[in-house]
Amino acid sequence: ARAVATARYGLTGYSLNGYGFTSCGIAGGSVGTTERFDDVANSHTGRTGATARSYLAGYSLNGYGFTSCGWTTTYVGTTERFDDVANTHTARAVATARYGLTGYSLNGYGFTSCGYDGTNNLGTTERFDDVANTHTGRTGATARRYLAGYSTNEYFINYLTFNE
Repeated sequence: ARAVATARYGLTGYSLNGYGFTSCGIAGGSVGTTERFDDVANSHTGRTGATARSYLAGYSLNGYGFTSCGWTTTYVGTTERFDDVANTHTARAVATARYGLTGYSLNGYGFTSCGYDGTNNLGTTERFDDVANTHTGRTGATARRYLAGYSTNEYFINYLTFNE
């Protein structure tokens, strides 16, 4: 059995520097809870919280963890960079506001894809350049929300989706 993390749903996760991280979610309301999981020690350690939101995307890029978009009391495009050494979250350029999207890193960039804007399922795909601090639109994917994504070699895959 593995150690239990703080209970919440609608959160995101990413791996960074040999640890697993969970961030944000819903626990009575949107929370910014961020925890680092150490598999060897089988323990979760609380870290500085991110901006509270749920159903967001997460990915790691260039030694940092990123959280993007989500839901608070409205759809947001909030993007933050987490520095585990400094234990800080830093605001970055805002992405297209949506929730229920996926995130992944590929070829030195972070990507967010799909989601829901309160009216429509979206295929919106954006590439995040951390150095330039910009989100650039890319060719859209099939419109959907609540999907999972991952990258492998030079490709990405949007997987497991739910359409309403």
